[in-house]
Amino acid sequence: MQSVNQTEETSAINLRRIEFFLDSKKWVRDAEASFLAAGEYNENYHIASSDGRQFVFRINRGSQLALENQIQYEYLALESLSSSGVTPQPFFFDPAPNEFDAGVLLMEFLPGRALQYETDSGKAAIVFSKTHQIPPSPAL
Repeated sequence: MQSVNQTEETSAINLRRIEFFLDSKKWVRDAEASFLAAGEYNENYHIASSDGRQFVFRINRGSQLALENQIQYEYLALESLSSSGVTPQPFFFDPAPNEFDAGVLLMEFLPGRALQYETDSGKAAIVFSKTHQIPPSPAL
């Protein structure tokens, strides 16, 4: 039971660190962070602002493309795809903040659920079609 409490305490400290970081950078005031999801290369947190806006705060932990600045690449990719209407709008990134040992990104939160390719293949095709209509960005 002690390890569970330590994990919960560590998580609460991490959430406060994220909230403090967002406020100190003036990216989001009065933010409330909660864990959203994590994968092999990123941790994602849902951010709710006091004015009702919602965001995703991503902490990058590696690069499957072996890039030195993966988080900047993600920011630029999302920025270049923003006119597709099916990807989140990126707002800010910091490649090496002192508060975290990795780059961070703040982007729009899009409500919904993950696509299930077995049942959502038509929706997935629309998403892929819209993103593939965007010309490649020279910044990438």
